[in-house]
Amino acid sequence: MIVDHFNAGLAGGAAIAARRIHDSLRDLGVDSRYWHFARRQTEALDASYRRVAWPQLADGRLASLANRVQGRLRRNLNKFVARRSLAGRPEGYELFTLPRAGWKTPHDEQTFAGQVLHLHWLGNALDYPSFFATVPDDLPIVWTLHDMNPLTGGCHYAAGCENFRSGCGNCPQLGRCGPRDLSARSFEIKEAALVGKNLHIVAVGKWLERLARTAPLTAAARSFQTIHCGLDLEVLRPGDRAAARRSFDLPSDCTVVGFGADSIDHRRKGLRELLAALSMLKTDKKTVGLVFGGGELPGTTVGNVEVRNVGFIAAKDRLAEMYAAMDLFAMPSLEEAFGMTGLEAMACGVPVVGFDTGGIIDYVRPRETGLLARVGDAADLATNLETLVDNPQLRRSLGQRARQMVEREFEAESQAQHYLELYQSLMADRAVVRPREAA
Repeated sequence: MIVDHFNAGLAGGAAIAARRIHDSLRDLGVDSRYWHFARRQTEALDASYRRVAWPQLADGRLASLANRVQGRLRRNLNKFVARRSLAGRPEGYELFTLPRAGWKTPHDEQTFAGQVLHLHWLGNALDYPSFFATVPDDLPIVWTLHDMNPLTGGCHYAAGCENFRSGCGNCPQLGRCGPRDLSARSFEIKEAALVGKNLHIVAVGKWLERLARTAPLTAAARSFQTIHCGLDLEVLRPGDRAAARRSFDLPSDCTVVGFGADSIDHRRKGLRELLAALSMLKTDKKTVGLVFGGGELPGTTVGNVEVRNVGFIAAKDRLAEMYAAMDLFAMPSLEEAFGMTGLEAMACGVPVVGFDTGGIIDYVRPRETGLLARVGDAADLATNLETLVDNPQLRRSLGQRARQMVEREFEAESQAQHYLELYQSLMADRAVVRPREAA
């Protein structure tokens, strides 16, 4: 079995999740290929990782030059339209990506020879019209949703907007919006491209699956299910807390509250609510906030809590060591498809306090693996943080059960096995349909 995975890059939360699926499938004997669009590669990768090189040029120098000029003009036009629409957009929103690329990006069956096409986080990498038009209608397409973008006209999280349920338009995330704005036009392009395709939706969390089942862009998919993200539990496991504290130069006598994200200053990640909650803590226990990821903190002290930013951590063993230094982990996200950092903390025996939203509730189980607060309520978040800061025995109990839950439900090989069973089912269905069509 050959499976072609498509993901925009090699780094970032969705890429890490996609690569875990790819690597685990290879461990199961699947000929899995990870196609990406990253221009720079900072690590040594085996031959199963392949950078996509679209066939931009036609035969002959004149045609090649014409295609290059045409492609460059199209790309510049797309950039102009996007910049014009995004100029003046409100602060705090994340990416807004489009379904048109500067070049045509056809699905070449000789290059992409898989029996299953598995899409992940695409961003701006694919030109929807030229790609999906060249995908055979009967080829199984598995699309793992890592955020809301496949459901919308451009945003990756809707921030409470419901316009994606009715074709987008009047987009609050655009600087120039209206009934026929960039989101509405992009929505129509996506909708037309997916007509008649053998599409199967996999969400990383139950919240996202529920959205996909009723969202117009994906409602016609032939199947829906949730397959949670899996972890390498040999690397992410409970460690020596005292040694980890020394490694990160943290006091041995404090309670460490962790928080992290690819970009901590993205509005939906809830840094504002977390800092407000830390400022409300009434505990007499010495407390330190340990923050990791991209972005900057507004200060180093919040109330009586010192907050340290250790920056972005890429090495897996260093990441596990950092989690080992924590007593509890905060997940104050206002929207979250899943939230890998919370699950990683649990794998290392650290309980999580989070908001009751999105995919977080798939693994933060109140009084079993952590605690949940009302979404956006900093005071309620503070109360729950304080409960664990003041109760070491409860922290340990929740942390132990969190690790046990991760071992039962979120191991990477188990996740890959679920995907393998899905692929086999789709290939069997295709094999039945093709002979009928031939007859």
